[in-house]
Amino acid sequence: MLIVNVFRDGGTISNPEIQERIGEKSLSAPRVRKIIHWLHTNGHLPYLIGTSKGYAYAQTKEELLRYREGLIGRLNSLQARIDAVDRTIGTYQTPQLKLEM
Repeated sequence: MLIVNVFRDGGTISNPEIQERIGEKSLSAPRVRKIIHWLHTNGHLPYLIGTSKGYAYAQTKEELLRYREGLIGRLNSLQARIDAVDRTIGTYQTPQLKLEM
């Protein structure tokens, strides 16, 4: 599979580079991310990590562990936001509109 081979070549690759290499410029960036997500979560790209420069293949176990820690940090941040919304829901009051006359 072409996408898997691109990652195994080493280095990083961005969404636009993936679109160019597979010859599908009509694929949107969110669609590429969804495809990559599916490939990764279904075991086709087991060493895949995301970086600020694009996707890459982890070369060491330590790289995977650092990436995992980053994901946990993002999960914790998202959970904090969900908790804040829950608190808001618990104290929600209908906003009163004040019209200037």
